[in-house]
Amino acid sequence: MVSRNVLLTGSYSVNNKNVFGKIESFSFSNKDTVAYSDINNIENIAYSFTTGEVPEEPFFSSTLEPILAIGTAAVAVYLFFNIRSK
Repeated sequence: MVSRNVLLTGSYSVNNKNVFGKIESFSFSNKDTVAYSDINNIENIAYSFTTGEVPEEPFFSSTLEPILAIGTAAVAVYLFFNIRSK
């Protein structure tokens, strides 16, 4: 999972009959998390404001998860045939 921070800031003024109003500022922020594999579906290269710096995939999910999955499957197969033969 990747944590994202979105910050939208700006300012505006309301004009009434060529009389400038007071300039108001606003700021909105939001934080969410997205799956690492979904980043390419969310970002659009055509719009630069939708892209951000993507961190490298963590060591655990890129290396250890496949090793644990293969090891667990190997142990299950070994136990299945070992217990079955007795």
